[in-house]
Amino acid sequence: MFVAIVGTRCSGKSSIEDYLVTSKGFTCVRIIHSESTVGGYEENFEVSRNASSLSPLSITIPRNSKHGNGDNISKHLSFLSMSPLPSPAPTTETETTFRRPNQQTLCFSNHAQLLKYVTANWRTHFVTTDLNTRELIEPFVRRPFFLLLRSDAPLLSRYDRSRRFLNISLEDFIEDDDRTVFGRARSSSSTSSSLQNIDDLVNVRVVNTFSSLQGLHLYLDGIDLLDPEHVRPSWDAYFMTLASLASRRSNCMKRRVGAVLVRENRVLATG
Repeated sequence: MFVAIVGTRCSGKSSIEDYLVTSKGFTCVRIIHSESTVGGYEENFEVSRNASSLSPLSITIPRNSKHGNGDNISKHLSFLSMSPLPSPAPTTETETTFRRPNQQTLCFSNHAQLLKYVTANWRTHFVTTDLNTRELIEPFVRRPFFLLLRSDAPLLSRYDRSRRFLNISLEDFIEDDDRTVFGRARSSSSTSSSLQNIDDLVNVRVVNTFSSLQGLHLYLDGIDLLDPEHVRPSWDAYFMTLASLASRRSNCMKRRVGAVLVRENRVLATG
C-alpha cells in the first residue's frame, strides 16, 4: 500500500506519517525538489530539523536480465485506467536513501520516478507527504494500492501547535490557512494545489482533535489504515453502491427504490 497524506497546516500529518513508519513498518518516501503547498510548514520544519542527522547513501537497483530491455516494461495495463503499468521487475533508477535511527527514507528527484518505483514494489508499504497537487496525485490514484489520507483539526488547536516553533499571528495563520484550503485568489494554478481541489480524491479523513499522540494513535489503530476495504470495497458495499445508483433511476414518485440481483458475486440484473 502507498499512503499519501495531505491536510491543513499543523493538523498532524507528520505525526500520522511517523505512526505508519514506526508502528506499521511503512517506508517514508520523499520527492527531493518538492515544495509542498498543500500540507504545512510544520512538516517542512521537521524535515529541516532532522536534515543534519540524515546520512545520504546512493543505491542502484540492478536490472534482472530475464525481463529484457526497458521498452518491454510498460506492456501491462491497469484495468481501471488502461494506462501503462510498469512490470514489477527491478529497475535501473538510482534513488537516494537517507538513514535515520530505526528507519530509512527513500528520496526521488520527481514524482514520475516515485510512481515507477512504488508500482514495481507495490507489495511494500510506503508513505509520503510530498504529493500536494491534483496533477501529482492523479497518476497515483489510478493504482489500486494507493490511498489518499486527509488530516484536519480545529483552527485554534492548529494555531496553538504552530506557535511551538513559529512566531506567527493568528491573522497571518488564518490567511495562510485560507490559501492552503482554497488557493490564492485569481490564480488558477494555485487553485489546483488547494485542498478543496483534491477533496474528491480523498479515501480516508482524520480529524485530529486529540490532546496527545497516544489518543491519535489509538484512533488510527481503530480505523486500521491497512484494511484493503479503504481502497477496495467489500462485495456487500459494492453491491449496495450499485443498488443505490439504480435507485436514482427509479420512476416511483413516493420513494427511491433500487435492487441488484446477484448470484455467486455476479450481477444478473439491476432495477
